[in-house]
Amino acid sequence: MLGNAVCFALSCLGKQAFVSDAEAINWFEEKTGLEPYEPSFVLSVFQGQADKEISHEVMMAAVEFLVRVDQAEIRIYKLPALYKSGAVYEHVEGRLDTAWKDALALVESGLGNCKVLAAYLIAWNRNRGVRCWPKLYQVINDDGTQDWHVAVEYPGGRIEDPSKRLGM
Repeated sequence: MLGNAVCFALSCLGKQAFVSDAEAINWFEEKTGLEPYEPSFVLSVFQGQADKEISHEVMMAAVEFLVRVDQAEIRIYKLPALYKSGAVYEHVEGRLDTAWKDALALVESGLGNCKVLAAYLIAWNRNRGVRCWPKLYQVINDDGTQDWHVAVEYPGGRIEDPSKRLGM
């Protein structure tokens, strides 16, 4: 049995505003004749409490991957600070949210889960020389599935949770 798939929607869609991800994908396909690059990583380590240690390590690697992508996009496209971008927390009711948006997709859609918002804030800070890293919290859902909540940690142990500040 496979675990939860972690999907990174790495879309470089330009500066046009879109109502939905589907609209953005249709626009991209019409303009380029290509499909957006959306790799999926099927990870079987998120099976429950027994996999907590490896799941934590894998999640840290996944968030750091997204941070590195965001750092490049924020720098190259001169994207705004998270709290000036208009982005808000996107709650997904009744299922795990496995769609991880890069910085461009977050700014375009204005919606992001905790992983997306934290990665953007970490990338923004690191681009300005501020030391910070992901802080992961294990969450066990009502149905017994495992998920991770991501915030930002600074030296000295200070935690900033952009999801809470943006509507969670």
